[in-house]
Amino acid sequence: MSDSKIYPNPKAYRQARKKLAKLQKELSHRQKGGKNREKTKLKLAKAHRCIADIRADHLHKLTTYLVKNHGEVKSEK
Repeated sequence: MSDSKIYPNPKAYRQARKKLAKLQKELSHRQKGGKNREKTKLKLAKAHRCIADIRADHLHKLTTYLVKNHGEVKSEK
């Protein structure tokens, strides 16, 4: 921000790291082509989706706040 204000990123990955590691290890031990492997893959995909949703939600809330409370918004590369 031009007024030196910094908005921190959510730490969604850091918070879910242990759960992801557990699910990935569990998946690697499952037999290929098995039903339990498919179930574990779904659990892992759901965990990754949850992290992505947290990050997207934070970004949406931040941009909405900036647009509503500032008269002009410009972006730099």
